Amino acid sequence: MLPIIGRQTYLGSTRFLKVARARSREGLVVVKVFAVHDPSLPLAEHKERILKIKEQLASAFNCLPYQRVILTDKAGLLMREYCKFSVYDRMSTRPFLTTLEKKWITFQVLYALHRMHKLGICHGDIKLENIMVTSWLWVLLTDIASFKPTFLPDDNPADFSYFFDTSRRRLCYVAPERFVRAPDPHNRPGGDDKMGGLLLSESPCKVGELVPSMDIFSAGCALLELWNDGTPALDLPGLLAYRNGEDRPSTMTLSTDDEELKNLLHSMTERNPRDRKSAELYLDEARGNLEILQLLCENSSSETILDRILPYIIQLSHDNIPRVRARAVWTCARALAAVRGLPQSDCNVFPEYILPELAPRATDPSVPVRIAYANNIARLAETAVRFLDQTQNMVDKEAANINYETELSALHEMVSNDVILSHMVTFLNDKEEAALRGCFFERVVGVAAYVGHHAAPILVPLLQQGLTDQSEWIIAKALRATTNLAEMGLLNKQTLCDLVAESAVFLAHPNLWIRQEVCGLVSCVASLMNPIDVHCKILPLVWPHLKHKLIQVERPELLLESLSEPIPRKVLDAVLRHGDVDRLVQTLRERRNTRLKVKQGTVPQYSEMGQQLRNLFRRLASDGMTEHVENQLLAMSAHLIKIQGSSTQHITEAPGRLVLPASSISRAVQLDSGAADAIPHVDKMFASTQNRRTHKTSGSQESHMNTEWQHMFGHSHEHSRVSESVSQSVGVSTVGVASQAAPPHHSQLAHSASYVQYSMAPCRVELRDLTARMQQKYQKSLRSPEDPVECNDEAVPPAGWRPGNQLLAYLHEHKSKSMYNRNAGPVVSLAACEAGQSLVAATQESVFVLRVDGTSSRMNLSQGRQLEGDGDDALCVAAPGHGSVIAYATLFANIVGWDLRAPGNAWKLQGDLKQGVTTCLYADPTGYLAVGTSSGAICVWDLRFHLPITSVRHPNSERVRRIVGGGRAGAVWVAGDRDAAAWSLESTQRTHALWTCTNSLQPLHYTPVASQYISSIYCGTREGNRFVVTGGSDQRLRYWDLEHPEDSYILLHAHNDTLKNSPGALKYSVESRSFYHTAPITDLSVVEGSKPYLVSASADGVINVWK
Repeated sequence: MLPIIGRQTYLGSTRFLKVARARSREGLVVVKVFAVHDPSLPLAEHKERILKIKEQLASAFNCLPYQRVILTDKAGLLMREYCKFSVYDRMSTRPFLTTLEKKWITFQVLYALHRMHKLGICHGDIKLENIMVTSWLWVLLTDIASFKPTFLPDDNPADFSYFFDTSRRRLCYVAPERFVRAPDPHNRPGGDDKMGGLLLSESPCKVGELVPSMDIFSAGCALLELWNDGTPALDLPGLLAYRNGEDRPSTMTLSTDDEELKNLLHSMTERNPRDRKSAELYLDEARGNLEILQLLCENSSSETILDRILPYIIQLSHDNIPRVRARAVWTCARALAAVRGLPQSDCNVFPEYILPELAPRATDPSVPVRIAYANNIARLAETAVRFLDQTQNMVDKEAANINYETELSALHEMVSNDVILSHMVTFLNDKEEAALRGCFFERVVGVAAYVGHHAAPILVPLLQQGLTDQSEWIIAKALRATTNLAEMGLLNKQTLCDLVAESAVFLAHPNLWIRQEVCGLVSCVASLMNPIDVHCKILPLVWPHLKHKLIQVERPELLLESLSEPIPRKVLDAVLRHGDVDRLVQTLRERRNTRLKVKQGTVPQYSEMGQQLRNLFRRLASDGMTEHVENQLLAMSAHLIKIQGSSTQHITEAPGRLVLPASSISRAVQLDSGAADAIPHVDKMFASTQNRRTHKTSGSQESHMNTEWQHMFGHSHEHSRVSESVSQSVGVSTVGVASQAAPPHHSQLAHSASYVQYSMAPCRVELRDLTARMQQKYQKSLRSPEDPVECNDEAVPPAGWRPGNQLLAYLHEHKSKSMYNRNAGPVVSLAACEAGQSLVAATQESVFVLRVDGTSSRMNLSQGRQLEGDGDDALCVAAPGHGSVIAYATLFANIVGWDLRAPGNAWKLQGDLKQGVTTCLYADPTGYLAVGTSSGAICVWDLRFHLPITSVRHPNSERVRRIVGGGRAGAVWVAGDRDAAAWSLESTQRTHALWTCTNSLQPLHYTPVASQYISSIYCGTREGNRFVVTGGSDQRLRYWDLEHPEDSYILLHAHNDTLKNSPGALKYSVESRSFYHTAPITDLSVVEGSKPYLVSASADGVINVWK
């Protein structure tokens, strides 16, 4: 009925009006509903009167009349802007109103009445609930009761309760003269009926208009309640007694010493309306007192200035208008100069609050603001010096000495943390001087003692880095430093458990010093923990390295004597000298798995190895490697890989030379120094495999570096990053795909770009790349002026691009790069997760995650879970933002969130089975999940709070086959059986509908049975305009231009279409049907290379790439 009204919240209900808070397009509104039981009521007259009052009070800033009136057959609706607090609410809210604030409210109420009475308008129902107040104490007089009766019977309180006692507090602030004796209905003349203007024409009282004196009395009673801190002035019996001549009750007496205020309120609440003055006269009599409000700071206490006035001034100093900012600087200087006595709690107001907030004004882009700051800087400095002198006089000499020692200790801690420790960390980047690294682990304990627990997040990664150093002497030093830090209590229990877990593998190290240090660390940690933690967390890590079980691990000498035989020195040295430790560790793992599969006493049959590995294992066996030693090496595999990487040969060439290791280039290509800019731009579609291979090679050489401090201070091996980009370009050049030349800023092979990349720290290079991406997003927003907020990170096609029908690649399912076989039934859904590095697939009984490795022809199973225990079958999966949390829907309308980094379920949502079986999921990166069902329902969930947001349904209950992002916040595109539609989740309305029809003369309608259906859809942006590409069972691709529908066309015809001789038709000389899709098109996407390419997939396993 009301398209502007959104979700409602009821605020109250009486027999007269039902009050609710609603949401409109312009914000929150208050809606008052009057149920129409008598059609003969003159509601149209009241509507005209209310709208006329609205027009007259348009310039009255302290009045808030009703803004809209809607009349229907069953109800009448009054609407106005919503205000959160009334004066009644503000009285009981901290900080409580001060005397000056109450005077300011009193003045505004009188001024609002003055403006209304000057325009010939009376309120009729003034009470504290109808006086609204903002957070800056601006008063708004609202709910003007022009439709309520003027006179009430004095012998029947029913009318008063019906119209005026809406708060149920039994207060009565209605003027006494409005209560009259009801005439005898038998003696009332019939021709004197003037009830047409009343809301209830059956009222027996006389009819008359409101006069200003009635509002003055009501306002006086409301202000009395304000000044008496919430004590009601009158109730209905008290008012009637006061009307009948009794004395003024004590509640109508002001409990204050301000005689002028007492006289004001006493005059406003006089029994005789002739004794009351107008609001204009009251303002004229108190005009001299208004100057106090204008000179508030000069006449306020220091506490009031600092606590009540200054925050508003500082807030206005950040206003968008330069004139306001300049005036705020002037006002701030004068307000602070008015502070005479500085409270002790505000001693640091200048260094902690004023100076940091006003400092941006020195570099303000507006010249008047900077002039204002320069004019007042001297006054602010003088005030600051005065505050400092007052602060020094507050404390005695002893307290000052204590404060000095405290501040000196804090300074030591700050310098140790920010200066000494940060510079010491850089010593670990020197891989040539082992003595320097050893000194770091010797001295870092003393520095950490100054810093305290705050140093733990910085020191733990450094200690872990020391455990993988190429020098065994440094490993022992790192273990000793870890033990010392644990004894000082600077590491928490979880950190200690993690460090013991990483260090326990060194119990099998051939170096006696390292074994002794590990035993000391384990004993120290065990002595700090309770017996339960020792048995559950420490002993399981130590027992695999012992000859026999040991309970008293707190004694390091017993632990050292109980250790099993370590790894032979020759075996460990040979492993570290081997060139490919990764491959060796993988082989050892395969051999262990083979041993576990055979029965005890049976000789395992190991798989074939290369010639190099066979020679290595033969040499290791002669040096004493057994199956037990192989298990010890596997336990230490992570450290071996890092140690072997840190011991590789370092580059010692002069700065400025670009060194390309041969291991990072798959094919040798001669590059001339002058032809660097001619290298074609990398096509992301074909470079992924080469990119991963290069990243793996270079990553092993950089893994030993401390990433946090390496990004801060840089290192001397930046050539790996440059060689990675070179290898990408070289690897792509062998594909043979024509592509345009790269822009100059993408070429990293030119001499200048290489030098910058080589000499600058990685954080500086990343900052430059981030700036370029932000500029690209800004240009993207300029091309989309209608709605710059995008809900996804899709690539913006270049100007002039449009989807084409030229076949670039034809891919069949038997030509895949990687494959994974699993005997678990057909795959019903597939989605990418973990930033595109993994795939999550769902069958009817299981959900499993596959790790994609570009260097291998097989995909590895990362994780999986069976669903038989739940009695549920998986239907579809989705990954919000390609992250590590996946969502899958089951047959019983359950939507389960699975965090791949943690066991169990992250969350579980229960859908409604009545809405149909779940057919598709769409997880938006902004935090909501859209679920489509077989009966046409689209249910949206908020993943932050796990609550349903909204639910919409297709007009014909068509099955939802696919949901994709609409390209704008709060919008999705839904592919159904016969149409594709865009839905606004905010208004739950369908904004676009796309139909495929063969006869444009027939009207669009839903046939009983759909012959064709749309099964795939893609939404994108082209030159600021949205477009949609759809595909379905008719084997055709259609391009829809949402801004210019006449430019829509069939992008790809079906194989059996008879093409006309038109410019847009496909023309091929080859008679192969591979140019077309011969099965329903199931999915669409756009990939980004040197330019965008459209990719379509069909049910027969064919993937076509179009340009």
